[in-house]
Amino acid sequence: MKRLTLVSVISLCSAPAFAVGDGFDMGPLRVMPSVGLSIGHDSNVALTADNEIDSIVTRLSPGVRFQGGDERSRFTGTATMDAGWYDSSSQDDYVDYGLQGEWLYSPVVRHAFTLDAGWRRGHDSRGTAAREGNLALLPLDPDEYDLTNFGGKYRFGAPGARGRLELEAKATQVNYNNNRQYTRFRDRDDALVGAAFYWRIAPKTSALVRIDQIDANYEDATLDNTEQHQYVGLEFDATAKTSGTIMVGRVDKDFDSLDREDFSGTSWRAGVAFKPRTYSVIELSTGRETDETNGFGDFILREDIALGWSHQWSERWSTQFDVGSADEEHRGLGLYPDFQGRSDDTRFYGVSGQYQFSPWLRFGAGFKSYDRNSDIPELNYQRESLLFSLEASL
Repeated sequence: MKRLTLVSVISLCSAPAFAVGDGFDMGPLRVMPSVGLSIGHDSNVALTADNEIDSIVTRLSPGVRFQGGDERSRFTGTATMDAGWYDSSSQDDYVDYGLQGEWLYSPVVRHAFTLDAGWRRGHDSRGTAAREGNLALLPLDPDEYDLTNFGGKYRFGAPGARGRLELEAKATQVNYNNNRQYTRFRDRDDALVGAAFYWRIAPKTSALVRIDQIDANYEDATLDNTEQHQYVGLEFDATAKTSGTIMVGRVDKDFDSLDREDFSGTSWRAGVAFKPRTYSVIELSTGRETDETNGFGDFILREDIALGWSHQWSERWSTQFDVGSADEEHRGLGLYPDFQGRSDDTRFYGVSGQYQFSPWLRFGAGFKSYDRNSDIPELNYQRESLLFSLEASL
């Protein structure tokens, strides 16, 4: 279960969802094309404290999904694009696109292998990442990057077995393509290795132990570091009324440079879904983790919590509501020798709904509100966005 964080909520607000229908057969593959068109209003495009830019926003998001194989060997691939146009701020126009593929191989019941790889040409919107505060008002296009990733997972243990072991490895590379005076310090390679052991202690509950390590290597900044996590927790079966994972443990972040600030402390990750009815789901997610710096400080210590409710009122009509907060501490000197520290407190809420006109056509509308308070005044902002969308899929 993917934990709902502030970053993922903002992403959900930024583009129409990738809808998938039943599709059609093309040789050995099942092909499922879709397209989304949306129009809305953004009250603060660049996320600034003053001189706010509001604009009508139009977005187009075509995509196609491929599936093939059988239960023993299955392949899934997607190709997506997301293009946006701002009536009052053409500087923020963008076109993002990407490819992703996954192969699942399960030769026998006790063994399962997964390989995945992807590439994305994306962007950081003004007011985020390396262009926060007054930097967002510079006459520059949004920062563009290429992100590539590949990895694999191995599972030992049959479904329903008392114990199972999972191993994971993943490599990710991020390279920025423009505005290099601000983005060259963000190019980096990440390498993750992890292992988790699950032991069933009840019919629908397993205890778990997880250990993972991430090595972050920067191309042009002295921010290379190794981050380790050690967790214990519980996993609830996805077929039960309550499902999800709760993990509590420790995070250690150690920098190669002696000029950087190491960190050790309590960490947790949790994402739990409760289904009082088959047509109604309440989701709670929370976490305390470290994150890579965006220039302010050596790293970010983030605590967040989000609550969401999804309800299917009828076969055609559904709604969602979410609310949450994120507290971020930017620790250390980062890229600025005179940096004295930074703390942000962000609150958000949103409501949306969808109406299914037919199996292949869906209408949606959503509203989201954000409010960030920072001890650096120029980083405060308020933002409201309203979006209407139409999604079609075969």
